Amino acid sequence: MNLLLSLLTALFGSLIALFVAGISQAGFPYPLTILKWRLFAAALVFYGLTLASKRKPPASLPWKVLLFHGLVPTFAAMLLFFYSICIGTPPGLATFLFYLFPVSNMLWGRLFLSELPTTRAWAALGLSVAGLFLLLWQKPDASTAGVVSAFMAGNLFGLGVVCHRWYKLRGLSTRVINFHVFMTGALAAIILDAAFLYTRANPYGLSGTIELTIPVVWNFTGLILLGTVLFFSLLSHVSGRIENYLLSIVLTLEPALTTILSVTSVQNRNYLAGCPYIR
Repeated sequence: MNLLLSLLTALFGSLIALFVAGISQAGFPYPLTILKWRLFAAALVFYGLTLASKRKPPASLPWKVLLFHGLVPTFAAMLLFFYSICIGTPPGLATFLFYLFPVSNMLWGRLFLSELPTTRAWAALGLSVAGLFLLLWQKPDASTAGVVSAFMAGNLFGLGVVCHRWYKLRGLSTRVINFHVFMTGALAAIILDAAFLYTRANPYGLSGTIELTIPVVWNFTGLILLGTVLFFSLLSHVSGRIENYLLSIVLTLEPALTTILSVTSVQNRNYLAGCPYIR
């Protein structure tokens, strides 16, 4: 069951790049604005789930960890990832670069959780990364900025996976934790986005007004419900049941799934009613 849930986590995570690419190609390539609405909407959903739950909220929360989690792995990492996609990096390549994070994540797990990966785990990770590298070799070129930002995003996001396992090992509620983490990231995105729009200083085209066209609504709905709420709910749940390094190895399936789904989207473009996911 834990393996199945891990695979489902990888599947939902593989959809993130496709939905962001769909919004960007609908004419709204504004990574900060996309991230703002994604985080805020997800925070509201987790708040609703918390109210609906009969479980009593914890008396105290690890605020320092929550603030770090909300500002670094949730806000900064995803802003870099969305930026990479919005400037034209192919979703499969961006996801591959992003999901090199299991390599550094094993080191974070050793440092913060005292989890020592086995030799077989390192070998499995090496094989999966090498396979993905061969799979995506000679794909469409991406800019240096796109490659560097996706790679940096992955390394920062890996710290969030460690945080999720840290919460679960202490028995903290997934809904409550995710609400505070996403609301922290959302507030950071809202403040920065408002500052850019107010001053009309828009470095790297981060902010802009998004119109609610059918393709935008479709992709935003998928990004919020599938690529955020379900993905992070499963990630929080599974991270408390299996070791950090084993989960990291399973999550390396995401780039392959993104690439396969990207190809499928191209083949079925005529059936998507003008809502393509990829370039």
